[in-house]
Amino acid sequence: MKKQIGLVLMLLLFLWQQANAEDFIPKEYQWESLGDAAAVDLVATGPYYEKTNIVIVICIPHPEIISKITFSNGTILDHPVLKEYELSFGSNNIPGAYVVKADVCDLAGRVEHVSTAFDVLPTNRYTRGLLSYNGVSSRQDYLSSIIAVDEERGDFLDHIQNFSSIYGNEYPWFLRTTSEFNAPCQHIIDPALFAWNGLQRPCQFSNFLPKLNNQIVGGAPPMMAFGSSAKTGTPLFVNQDYHFGIIAGRPAPLGALKIEVYEKSDFENGTVNVAPVFAQTNNLPSSTDPEQMEVLRKQFYIQDYHLTNNIHGKVLDFDTKVEYQFGSKDATWGNSDFIVPLIMTHRSANDLFYYKVSFKGIAPLPDDPRIGTPLAYQADAPENHDSYNLTYGLDFSQPDSWSTLFIHQPSFQNAVSPSSYLGKSVDELLHHTAMVQDTLATPDATQWVHFTELDKTPELKVHPVLDQLVDDLNHDALNIANYVQTYIELTDAVG
Repeated sequence: MKKQIGLVLMLLLFLWQQANAEDFIPKEYQWESLGDAAAVDLVATGPYYEKTNIVIVICIPHPEIISKITFSNGTILDHPVLKEYELSFGSNNIPGAYVVKADVCDLAGRVEHVSTAFDVLPTNRYTRGLLSYNGVSSRQDYLSSIIAVDEERGDFLDHIQNFSSIYGNEYPWFLRTTSEFNAPCQHIIDPALFAWNGLQRPCQFSNFLPKLNNQIVGGAPPMMAFGSSAKTGTPLFVNQDYHFGIIAGRPAPLGALKIEVYEKSDFENGTVNVAPVFAQTNNLPSSTDPEQMEVLRKQFYIQDYHLTNNIHGKVLDFDTKVEYQFGSKDATWGNSDFIVPLIMTHRSANDLFYYKVSFKGIAPLPDDPRIGTPLAYQADAPENHDSYNLTYGLDFSQPDSWSTLFIHQPSFQNAVSPSSYLGKSVDELLHHTAMVQDTLATPDATQWVHFTELDKTPELKVHPVLDQLVDDLNHDALNIANYVQTYIELTDAVG
């Protein structure tokens, strides 16, 4: 009997403690006393791209008053100790808008609801090669990647067999050009992922020749096509720089750079198998050759290839800069080896030509990793030919007469790209950008009255016409700027 009474008393004591738990928490640790200083904050460290890891930072100013945090995906942070945590939310997210919510419980049993919103963008990395096999990811040693650093959109042409299903009967220019050889391209396979025998080749078909009405109309298509002529492409404007990252194989994987120039007028009336009007091939400096690297070092590791010519009375003016990125690791694919990515910068002075930029890539041989072999082969004679494996097409156009160059500058997540972002790897841009450390001085309160002096102007307080204009343009700053530039004439009130 005494035991039962003791259990009842303990139960009553527990219930009373729960009902008055707040009394057992020091006043300085209660949410009412701490106010906003105790608020838990979630921060998304994006921007994120599809198939990349999403990391949420949880800031807990006073973990001593928090019992647990429960996230919308089921993750629980029980009795947190640190003031800042990072939680990973997987890497199989498709592009779109996302919200992560969390219920924060304090020691008194109260619950606060917090959330963070972020976007997952379509990938800006296009890769050739066997990405995975039986659930195991490939190494970058056996992959070739083109990264659209300025968020340019384009058409990824690998593995497309029926181009008519995408482009109909009017093929764009990049499907109607000649190539080094008229055979599909094969790409080497990571031997750690795929075991082959004498009947299996250590490579994989990457593309198919474009056919129209069962007739071949061009050579091996480029891996990517950028510019207005691509079905999903964003415009590339003349006299502006556009940046692309190139990653392939181990150090010094890219032996040569070839730039082919095509006159746009040659593609009129559906002409097929169009040959370049100009081509230039350059051997890239090797990162394993000390003498070549010493020369490149004096050029700040940037090699410039500027094409100028006069073709049929048209001025060719196309600039390409190759910037070496040393000491980088390809963390995206989990590769621990150091590689040497390249940042390509392209600029065209006019819109009279198309350009095809190509690289030759090298990878270790499956049976001897010390010896390199071309990343891509000609299908019918792999022992005799290596191909320009990484290839992308560029189509530059004139901006509309009403648009401003500022609006169409290369951007980073739809904002004009600061120069400090250029030349950095994707991993640096996504996860290792330096935090802002600006320290702002406290304004002089005695001067605040002067800050609102303009508010006394009646036109700035209420203006029905301008207010309605802002509403009609959906409060969009770019639309308003374009409207002002296009429809409102600026006058010189002084002169």
